[in-house]
Order: sequence, then structure tokens, then C-alpha cells
Amino acid sequence: MKVQNEGTRGAIAWCLSPVDLMVAKLSAQREKDFEFVRVALSTGLVSCEDVEALLTHVSLADEQRKIAQGFLKHIVQPSGDQ
Repeated sequence: MKVQNEGTRGAIAWCLSPVDLMVAKLSAQREKDFEFVRVALSTGLVSCEDVEALLTHVSLADEQRKIAQGFLKHIVQPSGDQ
């Protein structure tokens, strides 16, 4: 996501979107990152659907992708609220 305004004095800052950050965290596959994603989903910072959608489009090893997708499926409640 591009940020450029008066506050940046014309400089361009490229920042991760919240969904990008969740995919990066899931890719790292550390317990603290899984917890971060769990909280972000439970508080509504991101939707599980958006994270899953981006996860299918990033370059990951098959095993990494399977673990990340399994984590998302595990934390989504049956009602689909996350």
C-alpha cells in the first residue's frame, strides 16, 4: 500500500496492508505469529476470507501453504464469524 502525503514530505512509503501482514505471519509459522493472526481475526482487523484469498496467490512452499491453510481452518468457528 502506497503512502504519500504532506506528512511524508513527498517521500513514498510502501506499507503492508493488514492482510499482507497476516500472510507474512502465517508464512513464518512461529507460535507468536499464529497468535498474532488469531487475535487479528478475532478482533475483526482482517477477515479469514481475505487472508485465505491472498494466501492462494503468494509464492510459498506447498508444506508452508498447507500449514497456513490448516491453521486458518482450525481457528474459524463453525458459525463462520471469523
